[in-house]
Amino acid sequence: MSYLRLGARQVRRYELALRSNTIADAEADVVAALSEILGFDADPCAAWVLAPWQHDGHADHDAVGRAAAVVCHAYRARLVEYLVTSWSSAGLHGIPWGRAQQWPLTSQLHLRKLHAISTLGLRVDGSPVGGREIFLAP
Repeated sequence: MSYLRLGARQVRRYELALRSNTIADAEADVVAALSEILGFDADPCAAWVLAPWQHDGHADHDAVGRAAAVVCHAYRARLVEYLVTSWSSAGLHGIPWGRAQQWPLTSQLHLRKLHAISTLGLRVDGSPVGGREIFLAP
């Protein structure tokens, strides 16, 4: 539903159902799950994987980002990383500024974003409601 609110109609979403603060210990499982997802894709080179930025300093976000980077490299899929926390509050040390981009949103896109976030069960700042974290693949 959140993808529809953003205007994306052809998105497949996978939830790995790992609990918050346990993902870093299961990084190999995340690699295996993402490999299986992309491995069964008819054209993995055309896939885009959206994953948390692998250097944001949160152990789970970093683990998912690293796992996605490994799998995308292996299958030649395009990796798109995002900040889980807001840009201004992330304490971004060591950010590769040459690759990072920030796009201003029109008021209509900002409203769509807020609607999409509410559908996922996230607060406006991106933090999960009820300890639930969502990790996305193609």
